[in-house]
Amino acid sequence: MNNTIKYLFGAIIVLVIVYFMGPHPKPPKINTDPILPIGPLNQLDNIIAEKESQFPLKPDNQARIV
Repeated sequence: MNNTIKYLFGAIIVLVIVYFMGPHPKPPKINTDPILPIGPLNQLDNIIAEKESQFPLKPDNQARIV
């Protein structure tokens, strides 16, 4: 019983070491450029609706300004 626990603990240690030695994803490239205004704020609903009309959206799944 005592040897079984030692082997199980050793296997867990080996698996943890192999996991941390595995491949690492590259960090994502984040665009930090400021967003420029796209038009007057009173026409923002129309601008968004125009851009969204290019894509097939499910009903009642469009963007809303609250």
